[in-house]
Amino acid sequence: MAGGFAALALGGASYAKPGDGNWYFFGDSSTGQGNHAALLEQRGETQFPYSSNNGFRRLSNGLVWSEMMGRDVDIVLDPDRDSNNVNFAFSGAHITASGDLAEFGLYTGVQIQTAIFAEMVEAGEASVGADDVAFIMAGANDLMDRAAAGEDFDAIIADIAEAGADNITTLGALGVKTVLMAEVRPIKFAPLVRDDAEAQAAFAEAVDAANIALFDAAVAAADAAGVNLVTVRDEAFLTYIRDNAAALGFDEVDRECYLEDADTVCAPDMAGQNRYLFLDDLHFTEAGQLLTAQWWQATLAGANGEAARPALMLPSLVAAGLEMSEQSVWAGARQGPGVFGDLAYQDVKFDFDGLTADVRLKAASFGGAYRLTDVFSAGAALRHDDAEIRFGNGDRQDYAATTLTGFLRYAEDGYGLTAAVSHSWLDFEDGVRQTGVRGLSARTSFDGEAWQASLLSDAAYEWGVFDLQVSNSLQYDAIRIDGATETGATGLALRYGAQSLNTWRFDTHLDARMDGWRVAENVTLAPVGAVGWTWRSNADHSLVSQLIDNTADPVTLFGEGLAENSFETRLGLEAQIAERFTAGLSYGRGWGDDRHSDDRIALTVRARF
Repeated sequence: MAGGFAALALGGASYAKPGDGNWYFFGDSSTGQGNHAALLEQRGETQFPYSSNNGFRRLSNGLVWSEMMGRDVDIVLDPDRDSNNVNFAFSGAHITASGDLAEFGLYTGVQIQTAIFAEMVEAGEASVGADDVAFIMAGANDLMDRAAAGEDFDAIIADIAEAGADNITTLGALGVKTVLMAEVRPIKFAPLVRDDAEAQAAFAEAVDAANIALFDAAVAAADAAGVNLVTVRDEAFLTYIRDNAAALGFDEVDRECYLEDADTVCAPDMAGQNRYLFLDDLHFTEAGQLLTAQWWQATLAGANGEAARPALMLPSLVAAGLEMSEQSVWAGARQGPGVFGDLAYQDVKFDFDGLTADVRLKAASFGGAYRLTDVFSAGAALRHDDAEIRFGNGDRQDYAATTLTGFLRYAEDGYGLTAAVSHSWLDFEDGVRQTGVRGLSARTSFDGEAWQASLLSDAAYEWGVFDLQVSNSLQYDAIRIDGATETGATGLALRYGAQSLNTWRFDTHLDARMDGWRVAENVTLAPVGAVGWTWRSNADHSLVSQLIDNTADPVTLFGEGLAENSFETRLGLEAQIAERFTAGLSYGRGWGDDRHSDDRIALTVRARF
């Protein structure tokens, strides 16, 4: 390889073979952590006002975004490098092979960086796993440096596109399956051209054209190489910061903190410097770097499906809510001809593979049954559920379910058989997904429906002072949630495909009522209780999500539904009035492998005719 960069990269500390999931960074000074200083042997020199990485200058007053993504990342030229996550980025680098040091015969561009990575892999100093990710941010230097030298924008843009495709091809040949590549950074926002409207307009047009050409070429290369190319929407990122500067803690987004000619800074401490987005006329303060790290993490989470996990849980959470609220309908149907009503509250804390969800459900139902013959009755019930879902990652989703149930019952000599069909209309509103970028959330709403077909058998017994009822039910649930598109987070918003969850369910319950105490002339008060077990077929379901207006491939996530087995108990008091009317209040608990807690409160009213 040409120049000292390659020689130092391969002559550094031995690079152990990493496992899956390593991160590799390529780009210019917006990404770099000090490779430029290391190449020029500037370790330990004064860095003011910039901070350093192991003594090597980086163009920030603190950590750069590649270090702030939650990983230990070392520069490739650090002689003390011991991390499997490596930063190849170089200050002044172009997306081509060139860079600021090309006039000295040192080529530091991204094409050189990816070639060095290839040499490391070929030499056994690095290995690539299927879950490794490469990050690329470059192209702005190509436009600025070559335009300043008098070159035509069209020629520069053509080279940017060709180099971008070549970098993708190189990484794909090494086995990298996912590449996050940023748009060419919008130079029009940099303090460098703050007072030059003509330059702002020229660069704005050139950057737009460069991004079109770059991603057209890179997508073609990615398709050929089997790479999932993910676009990091840099203009949307800068626009978000500028539109929300005060809320993000910035007093200034157009002016730099460090004035190089005067060698002065806006504040002596980092807290004061971080009131500015830009440290110098091109590079961010640490506050800006932190937001950049959050934006890249959010983009990765959108591309790999992590951001869509709460949406994947929704069918299972709806199924849990319908299970609870339907118990009142079954109880009402078993009483025979008459009317019934229930108010219920449930608070369940689920845990789905580390992502928790607190579901608070309020349900109300009203129904009745009419005697057809001595042994047959028919009835219907209407119930409405309101649920609030609060996920452990800060996301939230509310939904309402309106359910109409029709049933036919046969009952004779203490035995009964009930068949029922239910249809639920699902309305998901006020969904908020926290993108992970400070202050930025995406909003969404869904529609859906659920069908339930059920067959219930029950038998009544007397055992001493107890009236017992044993019931068994077999049910088939079909839940569908329509696809939707998020709003409010341009550059990070997701599109969701439709979801379907179809499960078989078997329930068995033992209800007990103890002989009561007469507390008034026509009023008897009695303890009641129940135990139950539920088995579910635990059918898998899937969700396809994709970043909107992005080159990223759709990603398919698979969910396992609710736990296969769960249990419940209930204790309460029931008042019987004039032998026709009953009212009850009960508290219940549920258990299952998918939940931390499950509390239930129910108020019931029934009248028999």
